[in-house]
Amino acid sequence: MSNNTNGLLFAGDLLVSIRNPSTGLFGGYTRLQADKFEVKTPSDMLQKASKGRETFGQSWLTYFVGKPAEFALTLDELSQQALAMQLAGEISPLTQAAGALTGIDVTVVPGQWVDIGYENLDLAALDVKNTAGTTTYVNGTDYEVNPRTGMIFVPLGGAIAAGVVKLTAATKAFTGSVIAGGKRFSTTVKMKLDGINLITRQNLLLSVPQATVSAQDAYDFLSGKLASVPLKGLLEVATGYDSPFQLKYFD
Repeated sequence: MSNNTNGLLFAGDLLVSIRNPSTGLFGGYTRLQADKFEVKTPSDMLQKASKGRETFGQSWLTYFVGKPAEFALTLDELSQQALAMQLAGEISPLTQAAGALTGIDVTVVPGQWVDIGYENLDLAALDVKNTAGTTTYVNGTDYEVNPRTGMIFVPLGGAIAAGVVKLTAATKAFTGSVIAGGKRFSTTVKMKLDGINLITRQNLLLSVPQATVSAQDAYDFLSGKLASVPLKGLLEVATGYDSPFQLKYFD
């Protein structure tokens, strides 16, 4: 008869709290789907080798010196915070008010898309004229506007020559957020893995009071696959603790 009392098959819900770099305070925990949570406790080996006649080259004293605990984490749930960590980014609020763009100057280049200067446009009142305001061009024939990117395209050999046109449209009101990538290369977090041993049904809690995490791999925006965020970092000994992580068993 098999004995399963010592078997371990871990399943768990990951909860992550991110520290605000401005205040130094941790926020509330967010539960995220994780596909991997790997902890490594490396060490350096120190040793004394014998020079004796019969034991030359053999170790007579060996000691291992601990190194910072490492961890690797793969998140399958792409929250803005997770994506920001992957992109070494900083999140900030993004707002745009509704407003009218009346006869603004836009310099066009035939055969190329150029910036209008505003994104997320409302094209209900779209109108493009020549610099003098005497000629009205036809949308879809003389030019094309992408309202999301806020760009205008005029074809080569068309009615619009290189130069300035007068554009009328509007901006849509919206609120959101922006990730400034390549700006924050490490994030301090604390984590709890609310786990269970599926074999014994015993509750297990893995607690990480403080860790520094960074993205080590490139992020492919066009992978064609459901996105995951691989992260790596170091587990740190937080104030009030004497170890970088704790695994608790609950009966």
